[in-house]
Formats: sequence, structure tokens, C-alpha cells
Amino acid sequence: MFRRCGTGPREGLIRRARALSEGEWMHIEPPEAGLPIMRDDLLILADALARFEEAHGVFRRVGTSAGKSNDWGGFYGTMILRIFRSGLPEKQADLVGEMQEWFIASSADGDAPDESMIRKRIRPIWRMLHAEA
Repeated sequence: MFRRCGTGPREGLIRRARALSEGEWMHIEPPEAGLPIMRDDLLILADALARFEEAHGVFRRVGTSAGKSNDWGGFYGTMILRIFRSGLPEKQADLVGEMQEWFIASSADGDAPDESMIRKRIRPIWRMLHAEA
């Protein structure tokens, strides 16, 4: 419905809904076009999102191991250049997504650290930059 990085439309239409405890989907009528919903009001359970991403290959979830080394120097350099050239994105999650995409594009095998590891490295810098603003 909406892009994870925050770009794209801010509003969408829902035509079907299902309560958490129900198995059947209900069609929303009227309006025939659907029920408008803002991107910020849409909540999806993390388990459902992970199942969808796994089934459709949206994001590769790669576990880190002790033997796997990531290019954290390149990560910091790329992040600094991004912030210098374009400023901070509106949300920390947008920067995490961009940096995960950088890892995937930069690695020989398309692997990337987990989002939580990237977020852990970005968080202190994000907080310092927002404290100074």
C-alpha cells in the first residue's frame, strides 16, 4: 500500500478489512472506491509484515554471525556524505532503510546486516544531530 521508505502517496484506499480474531475479510461499502486512510494511521503487525516480506522477497533478512564482517567504515562514510549532501531524512527509519539498501548494493553477495544492527549504529548519531538542532 505504501512504501516503507516513506516516499509515495500519503493517502490510500482500503476496500477490505478483517478483524484480528476473524478469518473472513469484509468488503467496505460504501463508498465504492474504498475507505480513505492516511499512511501514518496504518498499522501492520510485525509478524504479518515479516511473513509478507519473506513470501515476496521484499527485504532480505540476513542474520549476522561472528564470522561475517560488514563494511562499517564504508557505512559511516556513505551516511556522512548522505547527510552532508541531502540533510537528515524526516524519520530515522528512512535512513536505516537507505543504509540497508547501500549494504545490499555494496556487498558482493547482496547480504546486509539486520535492520536492528544498522539502527543501533545510527541511533546515537541521530540523537546527537537532533539535540543540536
